[in-house]
Amino acid sequence: MIMHLRWALGSTILVSRFTVWSMVTVVIRLHFLEFLKIPLKTLKS
Repeated sequence: MIMHLRWALGSTILVSRFTVWSMVTVVIRLHFLEFLKIPLKTLKS
């Protein structure tokens, strides 16, 4: 029973960590795309 609780807690932490990591990756990617757009705008004008 205790091992099962430990496994459930571990999997929950893993899932939450993965969710946070994917959200951070998406945010960084969006900011990176915006950051790349700025030089392109200055080059065109």
